[in-house]
Amino acid sequence: ASGEVADRLGIKEGDRVIYLFRIGCGDNHPVATEKIFLPYEKCSFVMDYDFEKISVYDALKKYEETQINSVTHSLQAVNADIYDVEYLQINKGVPIQLVHTVGYTRSDQPVEYSIARYRGDVSDFQVTVYMQPEIV
Repeated sequence: ASGEVADRLGIKEGDRVIYLFRIGCGDNHPVATEKIFLPYEKCSFVMDYDFEKISVYDALKKYEETQINSVTHSLQAVNADIYDVEYLQINKGVPIQLVHTVGYTRSDQPVEYSIARYRGDVSDFQVTVYMQPEIV
């Protein structure tokens, strides 16, 4: 794990992680890339799954200690880089929506960290916030 990945997953720098990379498509065109990091010690069982047939979250929910209960997203607008040009088939410098996500278990332990890059010309995000009522 790099320093950033270790920090987000609550593990030590240099600890083993599972790294998955995928390209998401819509209408047979690439629209997003995603790098997913999972702590190896907690999630080594996911190596037995075919992620063309099951989602990462579906695999993680097989065990209570790795089931995602909540996520935190951080969204930022950035310019496409050389990797976006290659994987998303766009021009360098066009808008990209960069999303960092940390998935947490019921016990509030981070178990998944992902970095996704969405084409800005074909994606949008809707955010709903639920407020907890104050107990008086």
